[in-house]
Amino acid sequence: MFPTPREDAPTNRTDAWSRQLPDQPLEYLAAWLVRRLAGSDSRSVLVVGPGEGRDVRALDGPGRTVLAMDIARQDGLRGRLVLADAEGGWPFGDARFDRVVLCEILEHLWGDVAALREARRVLTDDGLLVVAVPFHADGPEYHARVHTPRTIRRLIRHAGFEVEEYVERGAAVRHIDWILRWRGFRRLLARVGVAFDPALANRRLAESEYGRGLGGGHRGSNASLASLGTSRSRHWGCFLSARKAEAPDFRRFQIDTFQNQWKSF
Repeated sequence: MFPTPREDAPTNRTDAWSRQLPDQPLEYLAAWLVRRLAGSDSRSVLVVGPGEGRDVRALDGPGRTVLAMDIARQDGLRGRLVLADAEGGWPFGDARFDRVVLCEILEHLWGDVAALREARRVLTDDGLLVVAVPFHADGPEYHARVHTPRTIRRLIRHAGFEVEEYVERGAAVRHIDWILRWRGFRRLLARVGVAFDPALANRRLAESEYGRGLGGGHRGSNASLASLGTSRSRHWGCFLSARKAEAPDFRRFQIDTFQNQWKSF
């Protein structure tokens, strides 16, 4: 029923991070995708804008150093958190990390290109960038940018990266998230004698969503946009991984496109 995940996919039911999110399918799916896209071979990870530390805990593991950077203090990450502005110069040397994670951070930044260029600087040459953004999220006052499937790819490319893997969040997960949070659903299952393991349900949902999202060869920077759940899933955002590449000359492109457009009437 569910696709077989890659060998390094985080499907261990005993993972502490997954047990901390038993009733939150959306949060679990986000952490699962970050782990899946980051891979298992990283040794030095920087999580930018960690919030309560979900991705820090999800990426933690033996032989791996996970640091966090945020403009705001996060008491739950004492000893791991570096206070710094993502839009300014990052307080790390060149090629310091082999993974940099910006999960739902870029939409908060006016200086998103500057932040991505700093991420590129602190990444090793074979390092991997992991990004997540919501789509069409112009409601919150703290959102500076509004993204679509095209604009996020354009931004990533302009900052000197090439998208390697891309997956969109399914709209269906929103409804499942609400159902699993509803206590009446639990009581109903108990009444009919159905055993329910929230952590296992979350894991299977994540595997299924990821498998459908990448089915049919939806990979690479030239791949068609993979959709999860329903055709309206584009409204919910994406997760992607990217590697260093040569940045296009966007200024030159603009000049070539719009020069000599004057017309007399």
